[in-house]
Amino acid sequence: MPRKKKTGFSPSTFAVQAHDSALVALEAIRAAGSTDPAKIAAAMESGKFTGAWGERKFTPLAEGHRMPVETVVVQIQDGKKAVVYPPAVAADQGSKYRPVPPWSWEKK
Repeated sequence: MPRKKKTGFSPSTFAVQAHDSALVALEAIRAAGSTDPAKIAAAMESGKFTGAWGERKFTPLAEGHRMPVETVVVQIQDGKKAVVYPPAVAADQGSKYRPVPPWSWEKK
């Protein structure tokens, strides 16, 4: 990784968020055909944006203009990654959450 070579650290997950937010802003400007703030806001509110973490869409103003992210959670099962959340993705891949064995300090 060139970034690690330069700084001594790997990029954090915030690097993906920074990339996607810049991409959304640039795509909204392109869709608006203008740098007018009202037109950009309208483009953001009505558009869908494809970023590093998939397709993104803002919620309506009444719901806080959020950009919900459904995080995928995997669990190592039988030496392989298995999606355990969201349930629809897990079911589609034929996997599900498996409870972990009790920790050594837990009563058995």
